[in-house]
Amino acid sequence: MEIQVTPTGIPGIGALSWGTHVCQFYDGREDLADYLVPYFKTGLEHDEYCLWVTADPLNVEDAQTLLRAAVPDLDTRAGRGQIEFVDYRNWYLDGSRLDPDRALAGWREREQRALQRGYAGARVTGNAFWLESSWRSFADYEARLNESLAGRRMICLCSYAVDRCPSVGLLEVLEHHDHAVVRRRGTWTIVESASVKATKEELSRINEELERRVQERTEELRAALAIREQFLSAASHELKTPLMATQLYIDSLVEAAEVGRLSEEERRQRLERASASCRRLGQLIENLFDVSRTGPALPSVEREQVDLAARAREVVERFAAPARLAGCELAIHADRPVIGRWDPMRLDQILTNLLANALTHARGTPIEVVVEEHGDRAVLTVRDSGPGIASENQARVFEKFAQVGAGPARGGFGLGLWIVRQNATAMGGTVAVESAPGRGATFRVEFLRA
Repeated sequence: MEIQVTPTGIPGIGALSWGTHVCQFYDGREDLADYLVPYFKTGLEHDEYCLWVTADPLNVEDAQTLLRAAVPDLDTRAGRGQIEFVDYRNWYLDGSRLDPDRALAGWREREQRALQRGYAGARVTGNAFWLESSWRSFADYEARLNESLAGRRMICLCSYAVDRCPSVGLLEVLEHHDHAVVRRRGTWTIVESASVKATKEELSRINEELERRVQERTEELRAALAIREQFLSAASHELKTPLMATQLYIDSLVEAAEVGRLSEEERRQRLERASASCRRLGQLIENLFDVSRTGPALPSVEREQVDLAARAREVVERFAAPARLAGCELAIHADRPVIGRWDPMRLDQILTNLLANALTHARGTPIEVVVEEHGDRAVLTVRDSGPGIASENQARVFEKFAQVGAGPARGGFGLGLWIVRQNATAMGGTVAVESAPGRGATFRVEFLRA
């Protein structure tokens, strides 16, 4: 039996049999018009009923203007009902929701009306530019449309913008069309069986690659969630510890005051310990706030003229009581002014976290702070005589949430040295550590003075 065909009017495509379902992939307004204008011009010339369901980048007015330039008597043909232009919202949607039953019924009704009026058949097109999600639902609709075209005197062209069609969507589109039409080296080409299969295989490979990347990303998110849970657990523990210690010191002072058992020296010592716990709690909270404020970005910097030596002496003075409680002899060598333009708050955070780190990991050992100038650079050094850091851990100590100590040497959130590095980098400086197991650790921060 002879298969009846109808010309498409597109060079390189030729004729298509009735009942054919074609998808066209276009790249912009010119591509779309270059195919659809001759497509409908040929249909009108061959006494076919035509229906153009429009969407961006060509609306109803654009489509009429473009086709009128190719078909001078277009308005006459439209007046007698040979061609219609319909906005996609009035064809595919019920409100904002895809209504596949409405669209499918519309195609059937137009073909039946065309044949009743004596036209040779129906030539229709719809543009899926408006589709932003629900690719699965639209693919199901395309599958139903493809099945319904068998034995019908209608050719149906579905247009898809290449840059708005995800790879998974492309694969589903191809599965439910007889042919794909693409532009190669300026000429429209129909992609048939073997090529379609190869295209599907390539898209399947791309889809598998995307799925692999999604899986990798899922694993990364799981790891991040695990880190978050670990951090929240550590935060709960570390914040409770100084809080409970402060409460115990205060409770013991209240109890002792009631019975008059404490000497002045004992009272002073307990107040010092309560004060040290409050300071530790405050430092932990400040570190948390600093992380939440900056996130992964570097902190903001407000520069002004600062004497680094004077700033260091102020911080060291604040640490006198905590150092005494930790059994550390705290010394500072910063006799000469070292002037530069830095952020005084960030300098304070740097030295505060370096000293807190030394008191945590080098309890009972001397701690030395040195401020020097070397030409156009200022150098801040904090040196302890603690257990030291193995070479393989020296880079890691500056990472967020890093914990490289063991037993009682572990503490805090592992944020202090990370904050030191963030602040130093934000002010154009560097931080480095020199250490070896059993030989203490020396942290050196350098800044340009300008």
